[in-house]
Amino acid sequence: MTTENPNTASLQIGNEQLNLLHGILAEEIYQYEAVSERLTHKSQVLAANKPKQLAQLDRELLALSRKATQLEQERQRTMAKMGCPNWSLTELIAHLPPQQASRFTQSRERLRQAVKNTAALNRDNRDLLDLSLKWIQETVDIISSALAPEGASYTAQGGKNTPHNTSKAASPLQSTISHSA
Repeated sequence: MTTENPNTASLQIGNEQLNLLHGILAEEIYQYEAVSERLTHKSQVLAANKPKQLAQLDRELLALSRKATQLEQERQRTMAKMGCPNWSLTELIAHLPPQQASRFTQSRERLRQAVKNTAALNRDNRDLLDLSLKWIQETVDIISSALAPEGASYTAQGGKNTPHNTSKAASPLQSTISHSA
């Protein structure tokens, strides 16, 4: 059975092609849902500060993302073979009979939600990483200022820090030992 678009008589879509396309779409949804699941786990690993698990998760996420990208490209190639290159799923759905359109609309919405979830989790994880890096930098700064001889501390850019307390009284973080050079 073929479906003809009244506006584009050259569009011929068979059930076999639609089933193939829907199967690719289902795999793509599965990949994005798997990415979302792994990103949720990544949030927990980041919070628990487990670098080895984080490295493993990053490798898994890279593989899942590559597979999702390959499926997207395969879906686009399949749509091109069906006579609708450069169409979005929404455009394709508009040209399908109601039963097929309903099936593809549900899948499109699941894909859209999975991609939205992935983007939100990526933002959350980026914020967690930014906070971790800020915390690490502040900790390093505190330790280096506590360990550095008075007047010998430098900034991360290599410039010399200027003392914040110019009084003769030593702050708890400043050295009270005289250094001779």
